[in-house]
Amino acid sequence: LSQNHRLSSIDIFAHNYNLHTLCIDYTSVRSIPNSIQWCSSLKYLSARHTNIVSVADVFDHLPHLKTFNLQHSSLGNCPTTLSTCSKLQLLNLEFTSVNELPLNMERLSNLKQLELTGTQVMALPESLSECIRLEVMNIVGCPLVKLPKNIGNCQVLKIMDISNTQIDQLPESFGRLSRLNSFYAN
Repeated sequence: LSQNHRLSSIDIFAHNYNLHTLCIDYTSVRSIPNSIQWCSSLKYLSARHTNIVSVADVFDHLPHLKTFNLQHSSLGNCPTTLSTCSKLQLLNLEFTSVNELPLNMERLSNLKQLELTGTQVMALPESLSECIRLEVMNIVGCPLVKLPKNIGNCQVLKIMDISNTQIDQLPESFGRLSRLNSFYAN
């Protein structure tokens, strides 16, 4: 379905239990409907460079989701049930209008990559510190003023870019990021 600019609706998921990949990049789709909940085997959901403004908050029905990529979409709110996707490894909301993440990020126990560059996220939830498998965090250009107090708990974090944020002080726990090999704060 990717790059089909005429495609404007995907409300077709009655009982597609076996669907593993949904890629609607570069389409005219404006929403991901409630019927997506019937795709209980879905692992990869990508809607990059779309006009998506809303996503049904039914992620508690998508237990196998590993990738959620809405980079360069028109999304304004991050679905709160996204935090129930314990197998999620990549969360990419770059260049969307999202201004907050779900508060209970600790449930994203397999999250490896968090891409928030160019979003309007003003605060990272403290629970992000419990995403102990997080390896990459890019928050370039966000209006953030601080990192979570216990970010040092993310001890496998290898790459962090906080360039062009309002962060002027790193938390004390930052020193525990012993595997950090690339840190950008331009």
